[in-house]
This record gives sequence, C-alpha cells and structure tokens, in this order.
Amino acid sequence: MTYLENIVFGDYNYNRKNPINVNFAGYSREDITASVEDGYLHVVASNEEFGKSFYKCLLPRNCDEGKIKLSLKNGILRISFGELRPKKKLEIS
Repeated sequence: MTYLENIVFGDYNYNRKNPINVNFAGYSREDITASVEDGYLHVVASNEEFGKSFYKCLLPRNCDEGKIKLSLKNGILRISFGELRPKKKLEIS
C-alpha cells in the first residue's frame, strides 16, 4: 500500500484564472472525498490498487465555502474557489 501526503500550509494568492491542480492519477470520482474543516480543504482518495492519498490546503481568507468546485479529468483534480468575497475594509477610529 502506498501513502502519499501532499500538504500545503500558509496563505497563498489564489488567482481565479489559475485553479489548483492536484494529481490523483489512478483514482475515480467515487474514490475521492472532500470536506472543509477549520478553514482547510481536505481531500482524500482511496482505492485498493493505489491505497490512500491526501491533499490539504488553507482556504483563501475571503473564500465562500459554498462556491468551491472540484472536477476530475484525466487523473487531475481541479480545485477552484469561484468568486471571492470582497475583503472588508476596516475603519480606523
């Protein structure tokens, strides 16, 4: 059984035109589950042939969790966050 753990920590500049692409070659849509917890996107892929693979990334601060989209094509999982909420401008008193 092979274990792959690909974890990204920290903040990054997400560009809507460049979604995140993660290699999940050998896995089907049915093998992959995704969830959002504590500001992180967790993706787990599991099957008998390839074992388990994990991917975790910090969500952009202004991400609307309901607009996260995942698609799998030719073994590449594409993650896009859609339109990001505008950042709140804080007033200084």
